[in-house]
Amino acid sequence: MFCGKCGKETGAGGFCPHCGAAVKKSEGNVTPVPVTTREKERKAGKKGKHIGHYLILMLLIVGAGGLYLYFTGDSYRCRKFLKQAEAYLEEGKYQEALKYCESAIDLDDQCVEAYQKSADIYVAMDAYGDAIEILKDGQKVLDDKEEFLEKKLEEVYQKEAKCLEGVWTLDYNLGDLIPEGYGDLLGVDIQVPILMEIGGDGIIWFSVEKEYFAGAQSTLSSAAQMLCTVYTKIPFLGNLAGKVTDFLTGLLIDNVGVSYSYQAKNGVLYCTWSGDDAAEEMYEFVIDGDNLIFLGELTEGEDSYYLQFPLTLQRVK
Repeated sequence: MFCGKCGKETGAGGFCPHCGAAVKKSEGNVTPVPVTTREKERKAGKKGKHIGHYLILMLLIVGAGGLYLYFTGDSYRCRKFLKQAEAYLEEGKYQEALKYCESAIDLDDQCVEAYQKSADIYVAMDAYGDAIEILKDGQKVLDDKEEFLEKKLEEVYQKEAKCLEGVWTLDYNLGDLIPEGYGDLLGVDIQVPILMEIGGDGIIWFSVEKEYFAGAQSTLSSAAQMLCTVYTKIPFLGNLAGKVTDFLTGLLIDNVGVSYSYQAKNGVLYCTWSGDDAAEEMYEFVIDGDNLIFLGELTEGEDSYYLQFPLTLQRVK
């Protein structure tokens, strides 16, 4: 028989002569487990526990490294900059907001949201030209992702068209209406304050105050008489002076106090005069704060030599 505690042979006695433990009869038929085997199992268990601890430690190290890279990486910093830009935008601190957007783009020029947020800030400033420019710059950089900015670009154009509504004024020099080369010769220097009212009903109305309009007509008539008198001895110049003054007077009568129908789309103003010889004219424009800037005429086959671009009007508040 063998001791169930120490595993040594006990003989027939009821107690183990080696360790003194009581020996049950049922244990007599059990094959003893050598001490060395139990020791191996114990050591193996400890080793398994150590391996588990090592694995947990490694996972913790890898996780900590991942978190470090995440919170110090460009992507995380870019999002952090954009959140700060949004906060400044809500406070109305536009320049500070733009700086954070610029930092975000410097970190990741593929970040669509950075261009969109920049456009939102410019729109809040009524700087639609800058908003359109930053979106177009983003489209050039993003390559296959440029469609993500197309919707925002359309949104900016729509807001700019809405911002057209109101009254704008321009002090226009009638000398600029004379073809280049003749203006200096005739010495015309008359400023006319022209009002352009753009309504939400798709109508543009041009006007000049009646008092000023009457004064302008008188001035033009006087200029015509003077020019014709001075150049009487030179028929060509006398005739030219008369034609130019007639042209200027007619231009005031024909174009002041008339209305145009209009439509604005993608930064272009499409105007149609409501007269008998109605024709569509197209002008590229941009709004910058309280300034409405006409950059040029896009009408095919037309040469508006009497308009000097860029033409800037101020909003009447």
